[in-house]
Amino acid sequence: GGIYLGGVGSANKLDDYEEGTFNLTMGGYYGNPTTTQLIPATYTKIGNTVTFIANKGGVNNTGAGGNMWFTGLPFATTGNYPVGGIHLTSIGTYPSNTAPFTHIAGTIVYAMRHISNGSAEAIFHNTSTNGEVYLSGTYQTNS
Repeated sequence: GGIYLGGVGSANKLDDYEEGTFNLTMGGYYGNPTTTQLIPATYTKIGNTVTFIANKGGVNNTGAGGNMWFTGLPFATTGNYPVGGIHLTSIGTYPSNTAPFTHIAGTIVYAMRHISNGSAEAIFHNTSTNGEVYLSGTYQTNS
């Protein structure tokens, strides 16, 4: 099946549209948080493009350490490493003059920050029992 948009040629046929929910699992280089944190998320997939939004308050990342990342995207990337947005309240350590962003590879979302001349490094966990995570992104998949 499918629907034709703006013409009847094969390039105008939309035959893959999907919406759904999933959970991202927050992890860290030195271990997952003592209390596993699932970050509820939604996604929309149109053709090979996936857009997602995830948000959770009351995040407890006790026991986490090192680089912060989130696993469990619903589809793997094609190898393009797109950048998405992220907001961390009380759980990420990065200077106030740097803007955090995400680096997506496979089904993992890495929390990153700019350091200088386009260079970037990972955001580390800043342990909190009542933090907030908001992240979003758009990427391409072969699925």
